[in-house]
Amino acid sequence: MNRIILIGNGFDLAHGLETSYKHFIDWLWEREFNKIGRLEYIGAGKYSCENDFFSISAKSDVNVNKECPNYSFIKFKEYINFPDRSSRLNCRITFKNYFLNRLLNNFSLQNWVDIEEEYYTALKSCMKGEYEGGITKLNQDLKKIKEALILYLNKINDKLSNYTMDFPDKEIIENIYSNSEQIKNILFLNFNYTSTHKFYSGESNIKHKYEKLIKDKNVSSIQIHGSLYDIKNNPIIFGYGDEVDDEYMKIEKMNNNHYFENIKTMNYSKTNQYEDLRRYINSDKYQIFLLGHSCGLSDRTLLSMLFEHENCISIRPFYWIKPDDTNNYSDVYINISRHFISDKKICRERVMSEESCKPLTLTNYGG
Repeated sequence: MNRIILIGNGFDLAHGLETSYKHFIDWLWEREFNKIGRLEYIGAGKYSCENDFFSISAKSDVNVNKECPNYSFIKFKEYINFPDRSSRLNCRITFKNYFLNRLLNNFSLQNWVDIEEEYYTALKSCMKGEYEGGITKLNQDLKKIKEALILYLNKINDKLSNYTMDFPDKEIIENIYSNSEQIKNILFLNFNYTSTHKFYSGESNIKHKYEKLIKDKNVSSIQIHGSLYDIKNNPIIFGYGDEVDDEYMKIEKMNNNHYFENIKTMNYSKTNQYEDLRRYINSDKYQIFLLGHSCGLSDRTLLSMLFEHENCISIRPFYWIKPDDTNNYSDVYINISRHFISDKKICRERVMSEESCKPLTLTNYGG
């Protein structure tokens, strides 16, 4: 029997890495706002300045960075308020990247998967002619955000090299390799772009006290959505992957290939990662351990393949403890159930009960 350690963004968050949607968008918004300096006169009594994502215009000369106390004052607002200026300044933000504007106006987004689901919503808006510039503009907007995301996560990934010998976490190691004498192979299936999993799979160059435990096992890894360390050979996949959705059939019938640029299935074909995964799940019976993956619909096609496969014997979600001492086991269970398409009762048979599962906690670093 084999084991799959399915890793999502919550795994990085549990290690103290600032990889949430909010972390990224805050960084992007502040970076772009700080590029704006003194507005330049463009004629007709107007002053303006712009970057790749938005432009700022006013009715008089103003130095945005120096005169606006903090970029957070203008988050999600159309006008900038300057405490020492008259309201007649009328300093206005106009978004050039419409998709970023959609994200900034959606306070509910917390996970990477939510950005991808928002992209799919925007994709359907294009079908109805409700996205200015259509699918070409939407894909251009997402490309700019994707480029910024890669830059941001590279900074986060670089921090991993600064961890001490206390890393990885003892409790997580023990959970991953529990009863491993019964396990022939262990696969780390990483949905993140970062490389936190390498400390647990034995691929890190940093020495730690659990190396012997790992080396005694047949361990491998797949970064199914690409790797920041090897973008040339394993490029970043960022988009949507639910071909079961009712609207997807309508997209196929449109006969416009631009709608498929950021559909995950089309991008899986660029490397052997997906085929390697298929060979692995076809080779023997396997367990799935879910560590920090929300199981959102953005990965529905792939997760359905894993969960419904005849070789899958159990799914064990590691849940998150909330500040009020409740946990998100029920949320994860519900999300998992959505990926059982052909036979819902299999979900009840395979997903382990809350009582049989454990929280995803770090003994050294906390959540």
